Amino acid sequence: MIIIIEGCDLSGKSTVVEDLKRYYGNGAVVFKNPIKPRTKNDQENIFVAYTVMFGMALKDEFKNKLVIFDRAYPSEMVYSKVKRNYEALNDLRWWKFDSNTAQEDVLMVYCYAPISNLRERLKVRGDDYVKAGELEKLVERYDRFLKKTKLLYVKIKSTDTREHNLLKILDFLQKHKNVIPY
Repeated sequence: MIIIIEGCDLSGKSTVVEDLKRYYGNGAVVFKNPIKPRTKNDQENIFVAYTVMFGMALKDEFKNKLVIFDRAYPSEMVYSKVKRNYEALNDLRWWKFDSNTAQEDVLMVYCYAPISNLRERLKVRGDDYVKAGELEKLVERYDRFLKKTKLLYVKIKSTDTREHNLLKILDFLQKHKNVIPY
């Protein structure tokens, strides 16, 4: 079983990853792409990296584990235009990858927060990657992605309690156990 944790910077992804790891203990493993793409030139490398990582996650050694992706290809599709000046949301390779991924035991958890909360978190963290003016663009692009993806997903509002959000994910998994057998 694979869970992809997604959302724009400061939306609560790391908290959800921590909570799932704590809940599942040794039954969970986290995959995180070590490549932080900065330019359009990284496009091919990032595509290959996610293809390889998903292939690894589907191997027998992880068959009885919960594989948690701390970000995955949806991030590249969303961030591409805002941060790297190319449009991956229109790239058919990514949508083919999305369709193929959706045929596996994959759930996406989309983390979000109101823009005002994201801006406040940005001030506190002092991020040098995402700028305040980019937050709305990223949220809008995630909305576009969610309307088109074939992945089964659940939305988690990071201003809700951690316990509430973990229970929401576990409840979603339970309700969809015929689709996602974990």
